[in-house]
Amino acid sequence: MNLRRVLDRKGMYIYPWYISDLTVTKDIVAIAPTNVEKVFVVIKDNLLTMYYDTDAIDKIAIYFLDKILADDVFFDEVIKNIYSCADDLLSFCRESIGKDIEKMSDEELLSVYKTYTEKLRTLRTWGWVPPILDGMTDPFLSEHLLARFGEHMMAKGFPDKESEYYSTLSSSEKESEVQGEEIARLALAQTISNDERFQEIIGYIKASDEEALREKFPSLFMLFEKHTRAFGALTYSYSGPPMTIAYLLKTLTADFERGDIEGQRTRIQDHFRNIQGEKKKIIKAISLPEDLRREFRVSAELMYVKDWRKGAYQKSYLLMDVILQELAKHLDISLKEIKFLVFDEVQEALIGGKGAYYKALLKERLVHCYYTVENGIISVLQGEACRVMEEEINKKNISTETEGEVNADIQEVKGFVAYSGYAKGIVKIVLTVEDIDKVNEGDILVSSATNPDLMLAMRKAAAFVTDTGGIMSHAAIVSREMKKPCVVGTKIATHALKDGDMVEVDAKAGVVRILKKV
Repeated sequence: MNLRRVLDRKGMYIYPWYISDLTVTKDIVAIAPTNVEKVFVVIKDNLLTMYYDTDAIDKIAIYFLDKILADDVFFDEVIKNIYSCADDLLSFCRESIGKDIEKMSDEELLSVYKTYTEKLRTLRTWGWVPPILDGMTDPFLSEHLLARFGEHMMAKGFPDKESEYYSTLSSSEKESEVQGEEIARLALAQTISNDERFQEIIGYIKASDEEALREKFPSLFMLFEKHTRAFGALTYSYSGPPMTIAYLLKTLTADFERGDIEGQRTRIQDHFRNIQGEKKKIIKAISLPEDLRREFRVSAELMYVKDWRKGAYQKSYLLMDVILQELAKHLDISLKEIKFLVFDEVQEALIGGKGAYYKALLKERLVHCYYTVENGIISVLQGEACRVMEEEINKKNISTETEGEVNADIQEVKGFVAYSGYAKGIVKIVLTVEDIDKVNEGDILVSSATNPDLMLAMRKAAAFVTDTGGIMSHAAIVSREMKKPCVVGTKIATHALKDGDMVEVDAKAGVVRILKKV
């Protein structure tokens, strides 16, 4: 077993991620040759670091790749089950919060929580397929496609067009939820632009003066509220909050600063109107064989569904906050605190007479804790016990391969091309929404992995670089839609690069070169 760091992310708690780890260490064997033997997660100073048994991850990834490339039935089953299990999960969540929650007993609330975890685990079982294929360790599907496509392009005499054509052929033809929100928001911006009171309205928007907007323009403010309700889960990520009016006003301000609102909207819509035609032209120009066409279709569909299923997870987290808030109220703790307890602990606290014990324990757990998961069984430690055990596990089990690759003399970082192009700029490490404000126009956004809650920063950045992921990652999807250079799957970018470094992103070669260090 090789226990290796796969992701760092700020602003995450034990819930809901532990449910995913229960799935990958137990349930996934229903569709894979093995489970992941062990998961180790540390949360310290608001930073969550994940370590996974990557030997098992690689074995599962190779199995999924072989199955999906050879078996249309398995591929169709994966897609069908992601959609159907997500529908079942979200229907359950909506039905649950539609009840009179305040009158529910401890047992009734716990029953909802338990059923939710079961349904989420069912969805997660199928939902693990795209991210494991896409690069928990290596982007297996990306590597396979790049190798085959590179050989074909060389044989046809188009090696200089490989990155450009690959980016187009592997793109989804379906509009993502992120782009759906942007189109709706730009339509809202166009409505504001056409209003005879535009100058007054835009002044309040730029000042983020919610109170004045609500009072002076009530009809418009209702449209703002409708927008945040419709797309609230998009910025929720794993721990919230959902989209706020303040976030919307900040985003609208950026839209107006870029100018040509109608042009912005048209460019997005044209991308999806034209992508199918662009693919057909490329396929004809390079005589792409049918088996490679199928593999690109598979990749594009997995790209879309990987992002879509993440949206389904986030919608369920947002809905379940209503239940967790009520459970927290019964325990006399906060919503954040209950997310540092797993289901069995919540149950013990509520009906096992251990409420005071867990309430005291949370004071340590919120500062520093870790958990391990093996065969679907989770163990959580905090405080001094956490520190001692963490050192022991690091000493015995955790690979230092990734850390060892980062040294003071490193001059470049290599990854995979998600969208071809070139950019030069200042590095900004973005691990959470709190980092968004430090990103200026033209900066290079570097992240362990991007999510929709980082879109404000991504719109300003000239290029994206990530530690994890392949052509199906969120960064890859957004880079294609925004047509910005993107290098993914570097493994070490957030550790090798620092805020303020001057770099060039050569997204034709998949290389980020350090020009000047801070």
